[in-house]
Amino acid sequence: MHTKQALAVFGFDLTEDLRGKNIMDMVAPENYQEIFENLEKLKKSEVIRNWELTSYKKDGRPFSIELSSSMLFDAEGKPKSIIAVFQDITERRKEEEAIRASEERFRNMANLLPQTVFETDKDSKLTFFNRQGFKMFGYSQADIAAGVRNSELIIPEDFERAANNINQRLIDEEFPSQEYTAIRKDGSKFPAAIYTTPVILNSEYAGLRGMIID
Repeated sequence: MHTKQALAVFGFDLTEDLRGKNIMDMVAPENYQEIFENLEKLKKSEVIRNWELTSYKKDGRPFSIELSSSMLFDAEGKPKSIIAVFQDITERRKEEEAIRASEERFRNMANLLPQTVFETDKDSKLTFFNRQGFKMFGYSQADIAAGVRNSELIIPEDFERAANNINQRLIDEEFPSQEYTAIRKDGSKFPAAIYTTPVILNSEYAGLRGMIID
């Protein structure tokens, strides 16, 4: 970032406005320890990338920045100065927080439903089960964290049909629910109707979201 742009981000008009200011006065106290640790890394010629911290504008307002930095050394190998590239990520942080809040609302609502609600990643691993899902299939949070694929929720005889139906679902939003023989962790089986919809992020397939009804 050009010096004038950097000044503008912080709300300063002239380089002189920064004279006498300590860098620690421009960042939030909760970042101090991380700054000290990263300074030691920089002295060892390490490059710090995508480092997020809270800084302050000239008028005292806090905002978020993402920083990448490295140390410059003199001819004797002693630290001379630090060069840094940064960007204001305040809006990105707000968007991320909005997404987290939305996901939390979704999970709270899903836990109220008497049907199983689930999500998977693009590799078909379960990333979310609501309370009814754990109750219906007998898995625990630890099981999901360790890795359970959606294919483990139905009998092997239904695998091929399920894969074909998922591919069809990706190109046809009106594709109806499908009936399978579901299987619990303990091996017991029951008939189930499964409704799914693809999760698309940045125009790319990111997984599935669905509901399972006994």
